[in-house]
Amino acid sequence: MAQPHCVVYDRHTPVPTDPDPATALAAARAAGGMLWVGLSRPTREQVHELADVFGLEPLGVASALRTHQRSKLDRYGEHLFVVVQPAQYDDAAETVECHEVDLFVGEDFFIAISPDGQVDLEKLRVLLEEHPEVLDRGPYGVLWATFEFVTRGYRDVLDGIEHDIDQIEETLRRRR
Repeated sequence: MAQPHCVVYDRHTPVPTDPDPATALAAARAAGGMLWVGLSRPTREQVHELADVFGLEPLGVASALRTHQRSKLDRYGEHLFVVVQPAQYDDAAETVECHEVDLFVGEDFFIAISPDGQVDLEKLRVLLEEHPEVLDRGPYGVLWATFEFVTRGYRDVLDGIEHDIDQIEETLRRRR
């Protein structure tokens, strides 16, 4: 059972914080900043604990607990619930793997949950810190950057598939 990774941002500057989401959220609000929460392979209890801390709507929480969903965006009360499907190309197996990431976005928080732990949420967060202008836009800027991160990954998938097609075409040409 992984613990939530909490980072408070005062505009675009990460501020040391308590790992407890409730304490970290209070610190983010006191600073007028936002809280990033990343969680991989959560238990049902952990998702419900986050829901209690952030006041997440039960329908959004139920959606987050139901894995293998299609990409979607729903508004539940004052929060957005988003499911994205980052893809990776496995060149050795010549397959595309998609993994789900569930996102909750509020006025002063961004929660990213990787149900199967296959998506490196820390990599996404570190990339965000390389673009302070995005962090300056708050949780909705982070949401936009997450969409960008996911869709850029699709380019790598397409490149891998294109390379395989080129190899197949070359093999067929040699057989003639």
